[in-house]
Amino acid sequence: IPKFDEGCVPVGIPNCAPEFMEDDGLCHPSMSKCPDGTFAVPQEGCVPIDGAGGCGTGTWGDLADAAGTVYVDPEYLDGDGDGTKAKPVTTLAGALALVQEGGRLALAAGVYDEPLEITKGIELVGRCPSMVRVQGTTMADGKSVVVWVNGAEGATLRGIEIGGDGVGLRVDDAPGLEVDHVHVSGATRIGVRAAGAGTDVVTNHSWIDGTLPDADGTLGTGKDGRFLQGFH
Repeated sequence: IPKFDEGCVPVGIPNCAPEFMEDDGLCHPSMSKCPDGTFAVPQEGCVPIDGAGGCGTGTWGDLADAAGTVYVDPEYLDGDGDGTKAKPVTTLAGALALVQEGGRLALAAGVYDEPLEITKGIELVGRCPSMVRVQGTTMADGKSVVVWVNGAEGATLRGIEIGGDGVGLRVDDAPGLEVDHVHVSGATRIGVRAAGAGTDVVTNHSWIDGTLPDADGTLGTGKDGRFLQGFH
């Protein structure tokens, strides 16, 4: 195509990954070209949602220890959980009651049938998205929500899958939310919704798919809001 200041410029996506180049010489990224557990990124190819290192080994995989961490493992059976790595709590609600501003929740593998409302500037990190799913729901403005970041500044979501019978991730009045290696899969109505004063959501290697409509057939949208950056 002609551009006044550059001359004749090749059409299409520059530096296309080889698996997406087709006979017409153009880049055609498609999820159908990628195996399960990966998603299509035009210039990177089929990228694993769990990251290059996978899920690691042990209860929390490759999650490094850090000060202020509250550990969560739904399989811990001793009944004396205090949030330490040796004695993790078993629920998200218990962990949220313990974690302090600027702290971290570390989630072991499991399906968490609880809603998650984050009102503090914390990091929530799972072992890896293919092994950690949050799918319970709470109500926000009369609508079901799975993960609600509500008025928290500088929060981070990393290494989890989100989905269920509600909006996958709702973000309200939450500046500086970072979303890294998060798979929003099979949410209802909207995969990710962001709104409110100062809200911005910066994402890296994250992926929305399979968003379902309401019972009346409306919506089923991957993302909603002008504050979202970088979702694939």
